[in-house]
Amino acid sequence: MENRSAEQDSLLRVRLFEAYYRARRGKRNTRNQLKFEIDFEHNLLQLAGEIEQRRYIPKPCIAFIVNKPVKREIFAADFRDRVVHHLFGQEERYETPKGGACLLLQDRCFDYDWF
Repeated sequence: MENRSAEQDSLLRVRLFEAYYRARRGKRNTRNQLKFEIDFEHNLLQLAGEIEQRRYIPKPCIAFIVNKPVKREIFAADFRDRVVHHLFGQEERYETPKGGACLLLQDRCFDYDWF
């Protein structure tokens, strides 16, 4: 966008790196996290570009069932989407079925005035 300053771009990148470090806590050595971390600088800069150009689209969640402590269905976001969740905070819960949460998050991404 032509109205964005270099300072705003830099702020987004700094916040994205901070969000990456928060998102990987508790997810170390998972397949999805390790795949992202192989080239994490490139992945984060690519993600920043998608957000800046308003082309960010969440990837589909994976669903699975756990039996302990009680049987329940879990919807897990892709690791790069977890980074975006941490970037924009988690005041709201994004655990709705059928990807409705992804649409809510995508709408929320563009509500911030530093875009």
